[in-house]
Amino acid sequence: MTTIHKTQRAADVLLTHPEAVLVLERLQIPLGVHEQTLEELAEQRGVRVQVLVALLYITMYHQLPPNLDLGGQDIPVLVDYLLYSHEYFRAEAYPEIMALITKIWGHEQEGSGALMRQFFEEYVQEVQRHFDYEQQVAFPYMTQLASRQAQQTSTNVSGDYSVKAYRHQHDSIEDKLNDLKSLLVRFLPPSEPYALVRQLYLAIAALGNDINTHTMIEDLILTPLVAQEEAKWKA
Repeated sequence: MTTIHKTQRAADVLLTHPEAVLVLERLQIPLGVHEQTLEELAEQRGVRVQVLVALLYITMYHQLPPNLDLGGQDIPVLVDYLLYSHEYFRAEAYPEIMALITKIWGHEQEGSGALMRQFFEEYVQEVQRHFDYEQQVAFPYMTQLASRQAQQTSTNVSGDYSVKAYRHQHDSIEDKLNDLKSLLVRFLPPSEPYALVRQLYLAIAALGNDINTHTMIEDLILTPLVAQEEAKWKA
């Protein structure tokens, strides 16, 4: 594992780890980075470089960077990042997988195609419920906490909501994707078109990896930051 540091050229990171392009996109940092360092890109975007490095570590290595240095002021950026991820899943990843399922099996009402479609539709519905909860309840609460921190007000956050409720709501949403991969690998009839099935399997695997990264950002970075802010304002 190569250490990521703020003076590293962004182009070197992208060329070594293509998945890092998702981090830049969700921070609204376009390609065409020339010889800019990570710190210069972050400053240009108005994001603390510590946030950028932390997101790169989780996306590339599935772990936190050493000496993580984030605070309540970073909560709005993290929330926006996760919202951009939601849009990517809805507008690109899910339609791509559904289109492949339809291309392989059409709209058959029974057999492998019907089972695959059912599994995936149930998964999308479950994830959508989770995303709706985040966007309507959890994320507005988190940004409210962050705005109070930025204003340095002593007013307590009103209401009974707590990040503990978010932790309780935030159950794993990966099992159904694993079921889909298992169905493809173990039970799919060999007569199905191999190239399309391979594309479907890789698309599902890529989505699973991205969802796992998304969950790690919430569990390892965002939720602890919100808990810290709660301790300040709800004491």
